[in-house]
Amino acid sequence: MRRVLFGLLLAMFIHNALATTIVVGNCVEGDYEFNDLLDALEEAEDHSDVNLFICGVQELERGKTIHVNDLIINGGTIVSNGDRLRIYGDDIVLKDLNVIDTKIKVIARGDIDVENVNISLPEGWKYCIDVNAEGDVTLIDTNVSGCDYGVYVEWADELNIWSVYTGGKTTAVHFEPENVNDVYMNPVRVVVEKIVEKNVERNVPVQEIVYRVPPEIQKDLDSCRELVGILQKKKNDLENRVAELTVKLADAEKARTYPDMWVVVGVALLGIAVGYLLGRM
Repeated sequence: MRRVLFGLLLAMFIHNALATTIVVGNCVEGDYEFNDLLDALEEAEDHSDVNLFICGVQELERGKTIHVNDLIINGGTIVSNGDRLRIYGDDIVLKDLNVIDTKIKVIARGDIDVENVNISLPEGWKYCIDVNAEGDVTLIDTNVSGCDYGVYVEWADELNIWSVYTGGKTTAVHFEPENVNDVYMNPVRVVVEKIVEKNVERNVPVQEIVYRVPPEIQKDLDSCRELVGILQKKKNDLENRVAELTVKLADAEKARTYPDMWVVVGVALLGIAVGYLLGRM
């Protein structure tokens, strides 16, 4: 297994140094740059060794079959409306890739490597990906939990399964023993999805009730407030006057035995006026 992995890394290093770089999108620079995945795939057929970089999400507008000697498809997401992508070549590598609603079939005269690839298909479809190799097939961190079935290996000299993730009911890898010489398989890992319930506090808006007074009533209220203000001022003035006359009356009582009749009458009249105003209010 270590020889297989070392050979894979060495082959990828040599391939990256010599291959033609084709980019779909603008995440990296390449020898050829396209904005359409089909155009990039067609360009790939004109070269022997190709490094195809996919930036972001790229749509496969229709089914496509390509023939490339050595091909590495890196990164990004391929999405289609149930179309098929068929790849024929010598050595084929699919790496760091998301594949949504797209069926992939790979046939190689050499090796096929699928590493860190997530594949999902509509419900009812069969295998996520079909691989057929005269050499070795290596599956590393391949997630097929989004398919009813997993990887279908038709032919392989060696089948190396390092890590495959399934959705429990999903078949991880299917192959016919008579078509595969040697199998090296690590335990299949099951992806378990859990829904975590959490109480979320919500800010509920508070209704504020505002009572508005009709304009005609408001006008009458304003007039009453104005009248009350005037009467209050007159009341204060009269109270002050009564206080002054009370002081004069006290002084007069000290000066003579009987108070001045006019002072008494004045105090009485002011008392009557104050009482009247208080009654009005």
